[in-house]
This record gives sequence, C-alpha cells and structure tokens, in this order.
Amino acid sequence: MQAEQSKYKIRTLFEGNLYKNYHWFYEKFYKNIVSATKEYLAPNVDLKLVSVTERDNILFAGEEYFVTKIRITKDLNILIRLSKTAIDGILTNILGENKGKFELESVTELEANLITSYNDFVFKSFSQFLLDLSKYKKVKNLFDTHLTFFIKSNGYELGKLIISIPEAAIPELPPASPVDSFSIDDFPKTKVKVNLAVGCSKLTLNDVKNIEVDDIVLLENSNINKMILKVNGENKPFKLVPDPSLIIDFDGDSDNDGGLNMDEKTIHTGNMWDSIQVDLSAEFEQVKIPLGDLRQISEGLVVDIGSVYENKIDLKVENKTIASGELVIINDRYGVRVDKVYNEHSETKKVAEADEKEPQPQEKPAEQNDDFNEEDFDYGNFEIEDENI
Repeated sequence: MQAEQSKYKIRTLFEGNLYKNYHWFYEKFYKNIVSATKEYLAPNVDLKLVSVTERDNILFAGEEYFVTKIRITKDLNILIRLSKTAIDGILTNILGENKGKFELESVTELEANLITSYNDFVFKSFSQFLLDLSKYKKVKNLFDTHLTFFIKSNGYELGKLIISIPEAAIPELPPASPVDSFSIDDFPKTKVKVNLAVGCSKLTLNDVKNIEVDDIVLLENSNINKMILKVNGENKPFKLVPDPSLIIDFDGDSDNDGGLNMDEKTIHTGNMWDSIQVDLSAEFEQVKIPLGDLRQISEGLVVDIGSVYENKIDLKVENKTIASGELVIINDRYGVRVDKVYNEHSETKKVAEADEKEPQPQEKPAEQNDDFNEEDFDYGNFEIEDENI
C-alpha cells in the first residue's frame, strides 16, 4: 500500500495548475481545432473539449481507434486518435451514407487517406503553440497530456477525438486569465425565498364579508417583536426588530386593546350564519431574505428585516386570499391596512353605494373588479367546525 501511494507523489506540470493548463489548451488548441474541423469537414460539425488529463485516460476505454502518429523528435510522437464511430460519421459527411456496416479493419485506402489528411490538418492548426524540440539531442519526457474532444454533427454525438502530446513539447504556460472568485463570506448575502407569517385573528363571517379598502384589520394573535418563518414545511418563530415607522394612532376609533372595533362598523344581519367565527391569518407575499438572517433566526438571535416590511401582506381564510394591504403597528400588535379586497360581496356593495350617490339614466350591469378571482374565497363553501356554532 505504501509503494502504491508513493508513485502519486511525483510532481508534474499539472499539479496545482489544472485551471491554468485547461484554460491555455482551451484558448490555443480548442478554438483552432474547431475551426480546422469545420473547414475540412462541414460547418455543421462541432467539437467539445471534455477533458485534459495526464497518464492514463479512462476515456480511451471501450472503443476502437484509428491512430495517426506524428513524429516531433527521434523519440517523441504526437498521437491523434479518432474513434470508430467518429470515423464513420466523418466519412459519411465526406463520402455520403455508408450502405454496409462500418468496420475499421475494412477501411479502404481512400478512406484511410481522408482520415490521415484530416488528422494532419488538425495537427497544423495547433502545432505553432508547441515547443520546437528538433534542436535538442535528447529530450526526457515523463508523461503525455491527453486532450479529449467529443465530435458532434447537427447536435448528435459522432464519437471521440483524442490528441496525446508529450509534456516536453508544452511550453511553460502563462498565468490563466482572472476569473470571478466566490468566497464563503458571500453566502450570508445570498438571498432565498421564504414565507413569513405575521399573526392571526378571529372574525365573524359577517366581518370578513364587510372588509373594505382602507379598513385596518387588527391581528389579535400577533406581537410586534415576533414573526413565524415558514420554510420546508416547518414553522420557526423568531424575534425581530420592529419598524417604528409602521406605528399608527387611532383617535377613539379603537377598542380597549387599541385596535379597530370591527363590530361597530359592521351591519348585523341577525343571521346565525354570519355570526360564525372564522380564523383569519396574515402572511407576507413570498419574500427574499439573506442566508445570514436565516442563520440568525436559527440561532435565536434578534433579526432586523426592515426591507421585508415593504412587501404586501395577504389576509387569508382557509388558506385563500380575501384581501391584501400593508403592515401597520397598533400598540404592541400588528395590523393590516387593506388596499385590495378579493370578494364578490364587497364589490357588489361598492357598486350599490356608487349607484345611490350618482344615479345613472340607464341601469348597467356592474363591471367585475379585475382583481377579483372567484377561486380565492367562496363564502358559501367552507367547512365549519362544531366549536364555531
């Protein structure tokens, strides 16, 4: 085992310089080989550089190859290999469809000359970037560098082109072009989408039906110092710094708890159905918050999420949106100042009030509010628990 490990301690050209080498081969070799291939074969033929490796190349395995050997010194050669499937595709592009099954053993002299000619053409496209070793009497070479390309035509993979270059022929490579770095310190700034629940309250069905624009709905079960984070199906209460700019005052239009008294403004119908209480909850539309804030939430720290307050709040009954608005603070609890109502009853009421103030010479059907969606909430179709009756 010790002997097995020791052979990997040999330092080579690539160790510690992988990106620099790949970048150089991509810039100098890849672009020229692609250009030569298109010129020699057809514009619809393309290549993709998939690996730059030393020693054994696992991408050799499992295929037959046509090999062209190009001597650069007495002892060193560049090998250009084309897989059997690649040759079949290339010859098809040049000579047309092969009627029989293609076999490397049965390649004709014309076909062999065409493939060798292509390999020579490819070599000339990158040979200018290699060192001239002809003036050296003896050159020591430890490894070859293997460049593996996938050849494609009209989006379909034809096969592989593998070029093996003696390491001694590769010049000392210049530094790679700078790339954008990503530091672990960037993670806290990265934003993710989450849901934030502000609070909830119990209202009668009649109260819910009579919510109007500019109403303020007090969330009795809320606390200006707390919210609930909803992520991956879990609810995580957390502490936060409230925004003092959200605080509003009421001039006698509030109940003993400092919130809007919905009963005082609601017209009672005497209908038992309308007196049933339902749970109304308030959630922000899905918001983005930094990972750093999420970490603070998980650690139980107080979080300042001031930018979130600018997002809209949805008022929901049975998880269906009935209205939306902006967040306000009433004493030590949150409320929602309504700026949109999504229910047919409220819209019909507005139209009726408008007709009373400005009678029209001809009766016209009320236009439906574009914001209204009948699927949002149906007041006549929801389950009632026994405890609510």
